[in-house]
Amino acid sequence: MSELVGRSKDALQAGDVIKFTAPILPGTQLTGLYCTMPVFCSPGFASLEPADGGGPIVMIWLIPVYECEKAYIETHGWRQFEEELDRLDPDLLDLHRQPIGSGSGAQ
Repeated sequence: MSELVGRSKDALQAGDVIKFTAPILPGTQLTGLYCTMPVFCSPGFASLEPADGGGPIVMIWLIPVYECEKAYIETHGWRQFEEELDRLDPDLLDLHRQPIGSGSGAQ
């Protein structure tokens, strides 16, 4: 991902969705990466001030998402998706978790 972002010259922003046409990991139905702030880390990890005085470097978490979650974010917006993350508190390390906004089953 760092090579992809580096080649694009565009910074990832909280709420962005990186979309793929195929699963990002074999054996899963995850077809995207959702960008969010690393809220469970210490503030010192979330951003870094470069010694040379350049702009801050802000860490972004990449959360694997399902096709239906990409559609949910497009329809309802990333803030609503984040509210659902807070409300449901899914195990984001579980690559077979229940999709948010789907009602039932991975899509």
